[in-house]
Amino acid sequence: MIGTLLDLAIIALLVGAVGFGLVIDRRVKRLTAALRELEPAVQHFSSAVDRSVASVTTLKTETRATQAQPPLRREAAPAPARSTAGLDMTGGTARIEGKADLVRSFFDTMRSREA
Repeated sequence: MIGTLLDLAIIALLVGAVGFGLVIDRRVKRLTAALRELEPAVQHFSSAVDRSVASVTTLKTETRATQAQPPLRREAAPAPARSTAGLDMTGGTARIEGKADLVRSFFDTMRSREA
């Protein structure tokens, strides 16, 4: 009697294991099919990454080469007289405070270029 119960338990476990194996097999087949469909996209992405790495490398070498060259000397044109009211001239750049000052500065620059 106990032997029969053990045999039935082993058979049930084996059937469950075979069923689980079949489910896993189907999932793995679906996964490999999906990966095959994605392969061209992955290859395209990989080649795009390679091209971008090459571009960044080229830009870095060009930037270093440009920075290594002595700067060109240009005759500086006299700067037009502008009002610096409302401008913060720290750090070599002008920070305009407010939209009105920005628009006024734009039109002042345009007038000085036309003259």
